[in-house]
Amino acid sequence: MPPAIQATAGAPIPRARGQRGQAMVEFAVALLFFVGMLLAIFEGARLVATFFAVANAAADGARAGAFAPTTQLPTATLDGNVRAAVRETTSFLGTIPDASITICRRTSPTAACGTPVRSGSIVDVTIDYTFYFVPFAGGWLGLTSVPVTGYHRVQID
Repeated sequence: MPPAIQATAGAPIPRARGQRGQAMVEFAVALLFFVGMLLAIFEGARLVATFFAVANAAADGARAGAFAPTTQLPTATLDGNVRAAVRETTSFLGTIPDASITICRRTSPTAACGTPVRSGSIVDVTIDYTFYFVPFAGGWLGLTSVPVTGYHRVQID
């Protein structure tokens, strides 16, 4: 029968050999898990914020372009207003290039883009954006980027 261990106040409790190292290894594994979870939450929140920003930018751009072109307000000016509204809403994402902003005016949902429009026609604004993960986070997921698209349709006044 092993001798009874009596602990006194302030005296260290004897431990088996290697038990200290085991606790440090368990702590390191748990820490990696929790840091990974925090990183995943952070990146997920960034992705969701980007998705909503792009969707709201498409809506803002469509509202800015919801006017029939006239001689005082030509199509080029309307397109500039749409792009400015999109860039203002997505300013925290960086500059969205013109090629990523598609503006389509048409008389009906089935008509081709570029048909002559009038009051009652529709404007479609589509924004294509690429969300980039933080480099070390994307590596864990096997991804470096995710395409994000925002789309909105309004009727021309």
